[in-house]
Amino acid sequence: MKKKHAIILYNLGSPKNKKSFSIFSFLFNLFNDKNIINIKQPFRSILSFLISITRLSKSKLIYKDIDLTLLPITNEQKKSLLSVIRAKNPNIKYNIYISMRYSPPRMKNIVENLKSFNPDKVIHIPLYPQYSTTTTYSSFLEYQKYSKKLNLNNRYICCFFDNLKFIKAHIERIKYAMNSIHQTDNPMILFSAHSLPVHIIKSGDPYQYQIESSVSLIVKNFPGIEWRISYQSKVGRLEWLSPDTENCIKEFAKEKRPLILVPIAFVSENSETTYELDIEYKKLMDGNLYFRVPTLDISTDFIECLSDLIDDNYTYSDKCPKSCKKCWKKISN
Repeated sequence: MKKKHAIILYNLGSPKNKKSFSIFSFLFNLFNDKNIINIKQPFRSILSFLISITRLSKSKLIYKDIDLTLLPITNEQKKSLLSVIRAKNPNIKYNIYISMRYSPPRMKNIVENLKSFNPDKVIHIPLYPQYSTTTTYSSFLEYQKYSKKLNLNNRYICCFFDNLKFIKAHIERIKYAMNSIHQTDNPMILFSAHSLPVHIIKSGDPYQYQIESSVSLIVKNFPGIEWRISYQSKVGRLEWLSPDTENCIKEFAKEKRPLILVPIAFVSENSETTYELDIEYKKLMDGNLYFRVPTLDISTDFIECLSDLIDDNYTYSDKCPKSCKKCWKKISN
């Protein structure tokens, strides 16, 4: 009989539809995660409710102007990956499941499906290239919560921020954007990532380090081109990672230089790319000078990257910080 391997692809999620209740539920689930707001219950739920109510009107306007792209794109990634790995390993029966952290499909239902499939191995792949306790770790903990009694053989992928095919996929997309710009135009490449509160980084979260590592590998292929890293989507009054993407774009707008904007931490289009980058930030400068690089989606190199992660012989980078390895080992055990 064929061996059976289950693969779970993890992502953040988005509202199921554009109705108020769906948007509110997504926001509440997000802020009620102890890895996002680390205070005791019932205070976390009360605060999450208040934040969600406060942000609901703005969020409705955001989702009114964009498509809910995340789940459809993740389904396309699932189909592409399944095609590649079945061709590589015809003697293994694969099932791929999508788990959104804060919206359907949720982990509880996926674990029920795993019971029926009864796989020999479960491979966990976050669609977050850079590891953070607020994303990958939070998702893995949710799986453990619902799968304690299954006694499955689990293999967790903590990150792939320096996977060569992941890096190549970004390089090819940036090159495509560069072809739209004359060499004498002196472009700036701005790598934008979702921000995090500084106190999370200071506690040992390797996210910022891995963002910087991804960028350093990419820019080696663009000698002489100026580049910067910035952070977007700040919420609340805490100190967050800087510089802020919006402020950087305003600065470049004054210089009237072409800007190539790369969403380095997102592999799928979502509200932060299709609204924040494509609508809000694009208004800040001349649209003829603004080149937003698409996310990796189902690019061949990126799907091959995910396929590599599934291989039992895949090894983690020596650059992976101890804090990342520690969390990964803790989860694996």
